Amino acid sequence: MPEQILIFDTELKSDNEHHDQTVPTEKEVVTTPYVGQKAKIKLPEDKDSEEYQYLHFYCSSVLTKVGEIKELKMYPSGNYTCTIDFFGETRYLNPEALYLL
Repeated sequence: MPEQILIFDTELKSDNEHHDQTVPTEKEVVTTPYVGQKAKIKLPEDKDSEEYQYLHFYCSSVLTKVGEIKELKMYPSGNYTCTIDFFGETRYLNPEALYLL
């Protein structure tokens, strides 16, 4: 009887390893947003950085709001730009500037 359990466990581990290879990593999920996905602005930790100043100025009225990605543009470099609708206010941002929900 224990031998049967061990065989079953081995098959289960093998099956899980197969699934792990097909599940996207966290990094892949973050860099591949999709239309209809919800997102919030992610400010950099460094408040003196140019990016922080830009986002704080450009997105000050929507910093705490959740928006919805309406359009994605992919460039030859592989980078994306997202068009995000914050329920009436539209912003154009890179995925790195967003928390994808």
